[in-house]
Order: sequence, then C-alpha cells, then structure tokens
Amino acid sequence: MVGNIPGNLAVDAALCQVINGYRANYLVFFLRRFEDECPPGHKGGWFNISSVTGRPYDHRCCYSWTDGRSLGELSVSHLAGLAAPDRLERYATHLRDVLLERHALNGYFPHVVGDETNLAEDHPMNVYLGAGESSFSHVFVLNGLLQYGLVFGDGQALALGRHLLEELEQALQEDRFLEGAAPRPSGQRAQGPFMISLGAIADVLETLARKLGRDSEAFPRDAEPLVSLGKRCLSYILGAHHRAEDHAFWEVSQNGEALRNDQGQAVTDPGHTIEFTGFAARFAAFLEPEQRDEVLRTCRAILLWAARSGFHPTRDLIYKNVDRDTGTPIRNEMVPDISRVVSREVFARHFGGTSQPVSIATFPWWVPMELLAAASILRHGDGSGEVDAFALRAVRGIFEYYRNERIDGLCYQNIGDGFFEYIDVPPATATLDLMHSHRSMRVFLREVGV
Repeated sequence: MVGNIPGNLAVDAALCQVINGYRANYLVFFLRRFEDECPPGHKGGWFNISSVTGRPYDHRCCYSWTDGRSLGELSVSHLAGLAAPDRLERYATHLRDVLLERHALNGYFPHVVGDETNLAEDHPMNVYLGAGESSFSHVFVLNGLLQYGLVFGDGQALALGRHLLEELEQALQEDRFLEGAAPRPSGQRAQGPFMISLGAIADVLETLARKLGRDSEAFPRDAEPLVSLGKRCLSYILGAHHRAEDHAFWEVSQNGEALRNDQGQAVTDPGHTIEFTGFAARFAAFLEPEQRDEVLRTCRAILLWAARSGFHPTRDLIYKNVDRDTGTPIRNEMVPDISRVVSREVFARHFGGTSQPVSIATFPWWVPMELLAAASILRHGDGSGEVDAFALRAVRGIFEYYRNERIDGLCYQNIGDGFFEYIDVPPATATLDLMHSHRSMRVFLREVGV
C-alpha cells in the first residue's frame, strides 16, 4: 500500500483514492461489528475492541466520550451519503437511545458505564458532575447529540445537547471543567478543554451549515452561540498556550506561563497541538474574512512548529510528548511488564526476553490522522511546501507502521519508540472509535478531493 502513495501532495487523485478506501474501511468495520456482534441489551456502540487482537476486551464497560463522538461521526456520515443510510441511521439511533437513557439514569454522563446497566462504574476515570460543571465526556456527547438532532430532526437530542452546551460554557468561564478526579490547582489550566470544545463547535457548525445552508435566515441565529463560544476558546488558547514569536505551543499553563514537570521540561503534545490547528482552521471558516485569514496564518505556523518538533528524526512517526524547548521526546508511558504489551519478537529482540517495568515514549495513531485534516486546510497559502511534505510523511507513517490486518487494516493504537512496532498501551481508553480516523480522512477528502 505504501507504494501507491504519491511523492507529491499535488497528485490529489492518487492520494485521495488511497485515503478514501481507508476511510470507507473504517466505517464498514464498525457497521459490521455492530450488526453482527453487538449483543441484545448492550448499552454502548460496540467499540470496546482491542486494536491488537481485534476482539472485545474482557472488561464489560462503555465509554461515554467514545459513544458520543462516534454518534456525531455516524450522523454526519449519513448526511454526506458515505454508506447505506438505513445502516447508519440504525447505528446512530442506537447510540442516541443509550445516551439519553444514560443521562436519565445517572443525571450526567459518567466516563465509564456498565454495558448492561448503563450506570456509572466504580472506576478511577469517573468523575461525578454537578450543575454547571462539564467534562470531556460531556463535550463529546453534546457534539454527537447536536449533530444527530440536526441530521435526523430529533428535538430531544437537540434539547439535551443545547443544555450540555450551556453547562460547558459556564464551566469554561468559571473554571469548573473537570479533567479528572480533582480540579487543577489554582492558577493552573490546560488547553485541552478549550481545544476539544473548539473541535466540537467546528463539527456542529459544519453540520448546521450543511443542513440549513450558510445563506439561510436561520443559520446566523442558530450559529451565534457556537461562534461566540468558539471565539472565546480560541482567544484563551492563543493567549495562554502559544508563544507568538516562534509559535511554540504547550499543554498546561501556570498563571499564563508553561508549567514545567519534575525534570524542568515544558511539555508539549504535538498531536494536541496539531489537533488544535485543524479545529481552529475549520472554525475559522465561520469568522469574518480578516479574522479568518489571521487565524489561518497563525495556525499554519503552529502546525509547522509542532511537526518540526514532533516528528521522529528518521521515521514517519510523531511523538506523544516532547519538551517544548529542546524537542527531546518524553517517556510518558510507564509499563509495569513489557512482556504483556509487545509481540514475542520485540520482547526477545529489544528487551532480552526479561520481564521488566519500562518507561517508554510512544507514537499514537490518531496524531498523523489529525495532521492530515489540519494540513488539508492549512496547505493553502503555504509557499514553503512544508505542510504538504509533513502531510505525506503522516500518510506514509499510517500505512507503514499502524495497519493491522487482524482488524481489517485499521490501526494499532500505539507504536513504541526504539522498536517501532505496536505496543498494546492505548493512548486514552481501550477502545476503537470513529472520531479521529474517519473524521480526519473525511475532512481531508472534502478539502482536497478531486
């Protein structure tokens, strides 16, 4: 497959053929799993599948953020006619129903629920949310519910999605967004809640524009709350996590300056940085021309900084975390027993066949996916050709390192530094889902397709 990738991004037809085949495979994989294997009474979307074995994990749970973001992608795929509409609607409606039930049973969206009860599990990732509070799960769910409601004309989904959006706005304004079990210390804020919110806003605005039409009387009225919140998210991120002179970017700020870890490193996540540039570039389409052009110029510069900092020197892979100031990869994964998460060959060849705890740097699969989406917009106006070059590196990396034939060619979730093969340590949760992979490829094809 790598040999089919052109040497120049300008060869759009050849590249789009490769990307579209891969995109379609993602959608078909999940449709088939849901239709053929999802047991009666299951309260999630049947995403709890190992990227290594292709089989469901033993633990019986569902993740609200996976169900929510997949609901959004299934809905917009229906709107775009990317698969049989009845199959997509059945899948999306199943997710809509279990999410509405989940909220009715729990009063909020727990991060992890039992797949037979739809109730919050006793799990360290679960955080109870009160009125006026929000979380990553809530952002992804409101994204899915609003897109489903728009596509299928569902008032109940729209009403709950709008309620969650109001709570998100309040939580971001009052610093009541809970990333984990406890709030961050006073004066410390991460860009993640604002970045993920901006992505959800861009998703919903695109669906709203396609459903209503940008020139319709209803669009400005319905879009205004989303655009207003998106502007505030964008302003916060560029003001507190971005250094204008060189476009360096970082994850967490302490009173406006980069927070440093115990080793004195200012942690930047190239994937989150790239993800931000793509979300902001898509959101910029809904701004006035002068402001839009400035956002696109800034995001292009940030994307190039992140790609230069994050790519491995010789491999077409992008690190999870690096030091902002030196580009040094950060070993962010502590694996108690390396023998359990790598292949036998890697265990014997690189670790001497001896079980041991290992601290390792990784390359998550979703990062090159998000680079494709961001680059498809930000390549316009780039006279250097660097954006195209980095996009082609991302494509080559996806096809060379991540594809696993046991899951129909979908991606392993993580590649380990040093041995450059899979490491069975999920970047976030132990699930496959549609958001990063399918959405990123769909955006790429929309922007550069021929």
